[in-house]
Amino acid sequence: MVAMNERKKILNLLAEGKITPEQAELLLQALGDDQPAGNPKAWQEWSRRIPLQELKQVGAQIASTVTQSLGEVKRTLEQQKRAVEQQLEHLSWNHPTVSVSHDLQLPEGIQEVCVETGQGSVQITEGEGPGISIHVRARVRTDNLADGKRVLEQALQTLESGDRFELTILPGYRDSDSGAAVAAADVDVFLPKGVRRVLARTRSGRILADSAEAGELRLETTRGSILVVQSAADRLHLTTESGDIGVHTLSDRTRSVYAQAKHGTMDIDGVPRHLAVTGTAQTTLGTVDIDAELFEVTFDDGPRRNGARFRRQGQTESPALHLQLTTRSGSIRVRG
Repeated sequence: MVAMNERKKILNLLAEGKITPEQAELLLQALGDDQPAGNPKAWQEWSRRIPLQELKQVGAQIASTVTQSLGEVKRTLEQQKRAVEQQLEHLSWNHPTVSVSHDLQLPEGIQEVCVETGQGSVQITEGEGPGISIHVRARVRTDNLADGKRVLEQALQTLESGDRFELTILPGYRDSDSGAAVAAADVDVFLPKGVRRVLARTRSGRILADSAEAGELRLETTRGSILVVQSAADRLHLTTESGDIGVHTLSDRTRSVYAQAKHGTMDIDGVPRHLAVTGTAQTTLGTVDIDAELFEVTFDDGPRRNGARFRRQGQTESPALHLQLTTRSGSIRVRG
């Protein structure tokens, strides 16, 4: 079992271009692929053909790979443990729950809105009125509807400053008198045209922007996916630690898309074909797939297609659209 793991590490180093095929062959021979394990002749051949300093470097690379792998496993397990604990905390096996809601109508003239919820999703879409309206839907651990409505109102923290409005839903807020507690809260934001900036943030939940229009859409989630569909924004800023990112049917007015994920795939399509485009795509443990019929693509040096720069000449004199796409664990796909 140990030898098998070592062979896998050597092959990974070879695939990443960190050692040469000759070095890999000798290392595999020394492990016993062609001879019994521990055969001194293989190690003698290795020592004779490879300088000692280079042998030390390869050994250090293997040790570094093992250390990084163990560290990644530990961090992943810790993240999964925290996620499970938080999910169990909000389950209601032993607690009755009620569904309650609250509406906010913001004053006309608000140009920047920030909404944040701990456990729950955020949806941003086009509204009908001249001002911004917000609808909050929550699940509260209680068997009394009046207590549920009251604790939700208490959990809503608002701040208005000039043309900026902030809404924060305190995660897990509990009323000391009734014991009612907010388990999760979803937020719907309805926008008029011409809003300068929208920031939506959730710790655990999906964020969806559907037919929304703003100067800037900044969407952030820790554990959840981000989806932007037929939305018009000069700037899109999308980040998630654990979740996929999708951007579909970009508007002509979009000038920049910044998308970053630690663990998740990215899918970008519907890029207007008449716009000039420049972009970069980088993934650590995935692959990059750029439509070569629509873009000029240059892949980074190396055996794996995990990094690329791409561009396209525009058919009009409109400013160029720039895409910056980064994920650590996942693939990136860009289509016209």
